[in-house]
Amino acid sequence: LIMTSNIGTRQLKDFGRGVGFSTPSNETDKEFSRGVIQKALNKAFAPEFLNRIDDIIVFKQLTEDQIVDVVAMQFQKVKEMLKANAINIDMTEEAMRYLAKISYDPQYGARPVKRMMQREMLNQLSRMIIADKVNKECPIIVDYDGNGLVFRN
Repeated sequence: LIMTSNIGTRQLKDFGRGVGFSTPSNETDKEFSRGVIQKALNKAFAPEFLNRIDDIIVFKQLTEDQIVDVVAMQFQKVKEMLKANAINIDMTEEAMRYLAKISYDPQYGARPVKRMMQREMLNQLSRMIIADKVNKECPIIVDYDGNGLVFRN
């Protein structure tokens, strides 16, 4: 059984390592984060419950470059879905970076990517397909023009 939680992340976000002071400590950021999260877990759950947990994994915040990789993985799923309907689609690196940039929130990790892709790309693409503005002979290219996503067919 794997459980996920954001317990303790608010404390890390709001207070970090202290209130504007660096503390002389040999403690690494990972150890510090783990300690903050463990204290928050101890406040949130009874010891009987925590005693039954085998391990706690603390994840680092994703970087913007890692979010670009998440966008690429999500886009691959879209590409496969459309290919099943004989529609070919591709996306430029600029468009992927744009989607990553507007999706990036260190606090939420990769969660906003799917919603942003839905809002910025899939909704418009769906309208194009419904309006029969997609030429199945030519691949759709998703690009970024400086203002937002554009679709070329």
